[in-house]
Amino acid sequence: MSRIAQPGRTGLRPFVLGVLCLVTAAATAAPPVDPESALKAALIYKLAKFVAWPEPSPAAEGATSAPESAAKDASRFQLCVRDDGDFSSALGALANRSIGARPISIRANVGDADIAKCDLIYFDSMPSAERIKEFAALPILTVSDAEGFAVRGGMVEITRRRNRLGFRINAKSAREAGLTVAAPLLDLATVVER
Repeated sequence: MSRIAQPGRTGLRPFVLGVLCLVTAAATAAPPVDPESALKAALIYKLAKFVAWPEPSPAAEGATSAPESAAKDASRFQLCVRDDGDFSSALGALANRSIGARPISIRANVGDADIAKCDLIYFDSMPSAERIKEFAALPILTVSDAEGFAVRGGMVEITRRRNRLGFRINAKSAREAGLTVAAPLLDLATVVER
């Protein structure tokens, strides 16, 4: 007499083992995020919640002369990384969060043509003085952990002192770009220029 396979414990065992193997493979495939990068990502998220961006003008929203590649998706908060040294994997934890009512989109290795689409851009290394000046008229919050970034015109510099993260804010640069930094954030920061 032939034996008919019936679902039961012996039939579930290979399935459960297969699922465990897939979960383990997926967990080990993602590179681990170092704790300092995770803290920087969390700090960037918290900082962004205390900054107000200007509303797009009706003329800019209805403009048809701008190329589509330069159009900004105003429904999403575009968090960009210029020089990606594995920092976007730390920012990945923010992908399910929002700034105000706008869900966050993480964009790594952003090129020159796409910078205008960003709301916040993180520089992994110190950009040139000319590069920083290019952002002066754009409503993009510039952030870096490069020493001297805020003094050179960047808006937010993440600092380290005695194993603690802090930040410097160049309020003048933010204001010139049309951004408003909330007073409670300025109270917590070392302000480089008012």
